Amino acid sequence: MLGNWWATNPQVVIQARQGLQRIENIEKNRQQQEIAAAKSNPENIEPG
Repeated sequence: MLGNWWATNPQVVIQARQGLQRIENIEKNRQQQEIAAAKSNPENIEPG
């Protein structure tokens, strides 16, 4: 019965995939913001 559950509830599968995609996007944005902040911090710039 559980094996067929996903096939009978495609909307749940779609929503789960969308939720995972949102989480991945949030994580990517967070990483990009941290990288940008680190690059803009003068303490992180190595001389010459």
